[in-house]
Amino acid sequence: CIRDRQNTSIAQAVNLLREGNNILLNSHEPYLCCDATQSEAISRLMTLLGESQHLDSLLFTSSFAMLEGYIPEIPEAAYQIIKVSETPVNVEFSVHRNLAHQFNETPTVKTVLIQNGIVQQLINRFRKPLIAISTKHLGPLSSDKSIETNALEIDPSSRILFYSDQSFKIVRD
Repeated sequence: CIRDRQNTSIAQAVNLLREGNNILLNSHEPYLCCDATQSEAISRLMTLLGESQHLDSLLFTSSFAMLEGYIPEIPEAAYQIIKVSETPVNVEFSVHRNLAHQFNETPTVKTVLIQNGIVQQLINRFRKPLIAISTKHLGPLSSDKSIETNALEIDPSSRILFYSDQSFKIVRD
């Protein structure tokens, strides 16, 4: 049964994450992920990809409650934009808390609230956010630490940057 295989894959991925390992999320764009609160896991991820990837990471969360645990002040406009969007929105915040020390070196945290699909199920079971780094420019990666999914659709070409003073800017790369 497909659902049983998904549940087994999610359980295995959660165990790997709790042990400080990295996992590969295979979607239309592959992402290497790890626990965003664990410095050692992020260091391993950066070593694997090279330090140049540090600023190109996304923070995947699965609910507003989880997001609020790591972003202290979420402007009402951000809530409204995320609520009405039919696909995940890349939202940047200039203030964060409770994340691994590597995030202290970045001026903003790019977040994506995943509100459905297998990736949301994974994050819900793990109960912590994931740092995710796209590997599409690195070529194919293979790993037994992977979870197959096509449930994740992110358009990294547009994002919204929110500042601590409640102002925001729409950014297009």
